[in-house]
Amino acid sequence: MLALFAPLVAMPANVAVAQDDKLLEDFRSPRLAAKPRVWWHWNSGQISAAGIAADLDWMQRVGLGGYQAFDVDLGAPRDLPPPSGPAGLLMD
Repeated sequence: MLALFAPLVAMPANVAVAQDDKLLEDFRSPRLAAKPRVWWHWNSGQISAAGIAADLDWMQRVGLGGYQAFDVDLGAPRDLPPPSGPAGLLMD
């Protein structure tokens, strides 16, 4: 049984450091497949080209790897006017 673990114990220190460096580099700059993804809900089609562009820019800026978009029909009217000011919280 000890013979199975002997190669691990006898691993040169520079190999262990190289593996640690690779792990750290992969953590700092993960490949696309390792980056998080999000669900992106478009509620009742209330989206705009400008809003989509802003969201995509943000997703790229924060390092997301992708998204799954859903147009969720919640029964809300599809012809709402754009908001006239900043959105408030429900408790305001």
